Order: sequence, then C-alpha cells, then structure tokens
Amino acid sequence: MGYSSIVASSRQASSQLEVIHTLPSQASHYPPLLFVHGAYCAASCWQVHLMPWLASKGFDCYAISLPGHGASTATNPLPMLSMSDYLAALTEYVDTLPASPILIGHSLGGALVQQYLEHHDAAGAILLASVPPSGLMASSVRLASSQPEILWQLSQVVWGHISEADLYKVRDALFTPHLSQQTLMDYMPLFQAESMRALWDLTLQGWLPAPPLTHVPALVAGAEKDALFTEEEIAETAKRFGVNPVMLPDMGHAMMLEHNWLLLAQLLQDWVTRTYPASQMADTCKAT
Repeated sequence: MGYSSIVASSRQASSQLEVIHTLPSQASHYPPLLFVHGAYCAASCWQVHLMPWLASKGFDCYAISLPGHGASTATNPLPMLSMSDYLAALTEYVDTLPASPILIGHSLGGALVQQYLEHHDAAGAILLASVPPSGLMASSVRLASSQPEILWQLSQVVWGHISEADLYKVRDALFTPHLSQQTLMDYMPLFQAESMRALWDLTLQGWLPAPPLTHVPALVAGAEKDALFTEEEIAETAKRFGVNPVMLPDMGHAMMLEHNWLLLAQLLQDWVTRTYPASQMADTCKAT
C-alpha cells in the first residue's frame, strides 16, 4: 500500500485533531484501540501496517495526530507546544470515544499515555519503545557520547530539516539496516518537525515523581536494536506498571514501521485477546 492511499483513509474531525479511524472487519467485543504516535511523525505512521492488520482481526482502531502534527491544528506554533498541550488534547479526545480505550503509545506517545494514566483510568495500556519515567536525559547523554551523528540528525528533524541524503542517518536512529532503501524513501513523507519544548519537558521529567500505574492492565514492549532506549530503560517503564517487559528481536525504535512489524502486530493481538476474552467481556456487558 503506497502512502497516497494511506492518507486517503477514513478520517474524521474532533475539535482541532486529525483522527484516523479504521473500522473492524466484523463486530468486536474488544475495547477500542487508540494509537498515540511519538515524536517526528503523526497518526499516519500507524496506518501503514498496524491499523489495517488489526482491523482485519476485528479491532476498532483509532489514531490521533497530536496538536501541530499531521493535519491537526494548534493555537500556538509547534515549537511552543508542551507535553501539557498534548495531554490536554489526548484527554479531550478520549472522552469522545464510545468506550474506554486501550491506549497504545510509542516513544513520546508512551510518555504521554503515562501522564494521562496518572489522573485517569483506561481499559488498558500498551507502551512501545516508550520514553521511560526518568525521561530523555540518559538517552541524550548516551547518544552524545557514543553516536553524536544520530543525535545531530534528530536535532535537524526537530526543525523539519530532512533531506533524501540525510534520511539514511535517520535510519540508524529509528530502524535496522534490514529496511530497504525504497521503503525508507516511501516513509519520508511520514516524518515532520517536532516541538523542542515538548522534548525539553521529557528531558527534565526525571525530576518529577513517577507514581505506580498498576491500576490498568498493561503491556510494555521494547525493541532489541533500539538506538534510543536500552533494555534497562524499557524495564524501568515496565516496573512502573508492575509487569515484565517484552523485547522484540531484530527491531529498531520505529517498531510499527520496521521490516518485521508483523511481530509487533501479533504481540498486540495476542495480548489483547488474552486480556479481554470474549466470555469476560460478555459478563461485563451483562453487569452493566
């Protein structure tokens, strides 16, 4: 499926947010899945592989573009937007859904899901290569000392400066070498600028308390070849939810776009079907 057909998928407006909604192939008893993207991209990153595949398995899939991302608008320019602005938008949209969702957050989106759950409930949470509770400081220092060229290229993407020649440096940060050159070029329209203020919020968040988030069922997964977050940092996030982390082999940070994205799709399907069996959901519906 090419990018032009991806952006033509069903969309709806909620306030100022762009929303992609992929209907399930059949009536579903599962909670809706709400995908929250990470930095440098928008809701469309989920529609390349995961949302169509999961919808074909009977899951009702939604993805939002955070303010200033994709086709979502914002009152302030993107560089001025904070994590609080993103959180307000996520909170507003969750309230419009037909049922409490399973929140699926990647990277920055994973940090946002954690912030949301500090004050709200949800049917469940899935954290993918998430920014850990200690924030971005350790990752930034590690990249600055060991792979400064990756940190430099990511800083250029923050401002929307990405060229075809530089795209291969981005691959070192986000993907494994298995991703083909043509696929990497096809992904180029998915990248965009990011708010430096939001990234600073995540860098400094390690100074803030991180209360346990064990009140929701959770899956925490990391990528074996992630250049941004270590297995220890993934375990830090998992500890906050009281679960054991799952590490997906031979996969880079941008898990939903990797060459072996199907491993992630199957992990999500298996976890949701085990956590929300049909008999349990039927009993819940009768009780309400």
